Amino acid sequence: MGTLRWYERKTRIAAQALLAQPEDDDVSIDRPFGVVCGDAEGTDNDLRRLSAMLYLSSKEWDATTCGGGVTMEGGESVGAVRDRILLLRSDTCTHRPEPWKGNENNEEAGVITVHFVKDSL
Repeated sequence: MGTLRWYERKTRIAAQALLAQPEDDDVSIDRPFGVVCGDAEGTDNDLRRLSAMLYLSSKEWDATTCGGGVTMEGGESVGAVRDRILLLRSDTCTHRPEPWKGNENNEEAGVITVHFVKDSL
């Protein structure tokens, strides 16, 4: 099971204009922490146990100014650095994805996420 998420700065700016939100890259979005498997009903049947995230960005992408990556509930941050692979326990590692921002020189980046599942037998 896997996903590809792609960030494009022009799309973000257009969406902000459409929603009448100011373009302020320094605005901190208060996102909740959670695990990949979630907290909703039925998560006992969720077989995801390990998640791998491969970050795709240019060599010039600076996660401190351009965003991306994840923050662990304990406060440790892992930035979206080119070719970085991040492994998380899907069922126990509490984290939150950080918003992608980009800048004039770095307008696109992405992450491929693959979930490894427990054998159901």
